[in-house]
Amino acid sequence: MTAIAGYGPEGEGDDGFRDARVPTCVNAFDNIVKGGLPTGSLVLLLGEVGAGHLEFAYTSAARLSLAKKDRRVRERYVKESFGHPIVIPPKTLYISITRSREDVLREVRLSFDRPYYEAFKSNLVFKDLSSIYFKHTPVPSSWVTDTPVPFLSSDDGTSLVESLVAALEADAPQNLVIIDSLTDLFISSMMDEKDLLFVLKGLQRASKKWESLVYLLLTTEVLDPARERMIADLADGVLVFGWQRTTRQTRMRRYMYVSKFMGVLPHLDQQRVSRFFTEIRHNTGFVVANTERI
Repeated sequence: MTAIAGYGPEGEGDDGFRDARVPTCVNAFDNIVKGGLPTGSLVLLLGEVGAGHLEFAYTSAARLSLAKKDRRVRERYVKESFGHPIVIPPKTLYISITRSREDVLREVRLSFDRPYYEAFKSNLVFKDLSSIYFKHTPVPSSWVTDTPVPFLSSDDGTSLVESLVAALEADAPQNLVIIDSLTDLFISSMMDEKDLLFVLKGLQRASKKWESLVYLLLTTEVLDPARERMIADLADGVLVFGWQRTTRQTRMRRYMYVSKFMGVLPHLDQQRVSRFFTEIRHNTGFVVANTERI
């Protein structure tokens, strides 16, 4: 069995991190992709509304936190028998563009059982950029912050993209990173699209240096197809989440497939997996119910 590599109390040294994997802790998926996703990956989670891309990120963060604390849980969720060093990130850096820490925690608490909620919360480094995002918009400051300072009329010179970069530089190295969401960033009137694309291109390189796993959340059919393709092109991997619609079924089914991923797609092709049908359960989070094979 391959020894777990990690940071802090979980690891011993940093040899082999370039070829290491971070488990998503979605077991049926990790089993096929040989233990998890490569460290240093910038991963686009591209999903239809409600199709599960956010829950995938929540589940991954919560289970990694549980695996870090409890060896028995780690044995359940972390697959170590594929020849790659396995890395358990110390923390989850959650960068929210429009939502508060309380909003995100409330959603996790309402969606999942208490152990998942507590694990997600205990491992969280939260960066809330909403006060900057809503600056110079018609949104009253009282809707966004409890601080009495009228931020809508103030300007400290810090842009949204600069704040995003500062949050990443401070806490992204060696951690799981969730950016929620690119949708909000791209539709912001105060965001220069070229600057954001440059930052994402730079982040694709920096994630390798930091040995982080970065999830970028993007909702489909909000941006035009050309922008979606541009974002997908700069990511290392793209996981697509959608709904299967059929006239023969009264219930729609969620699914996930890998559109692009160096080092991951060959394993899917080898086992002839075309997509994963998924479910979201309160006691186990995001799970793969079954697979569709070619």
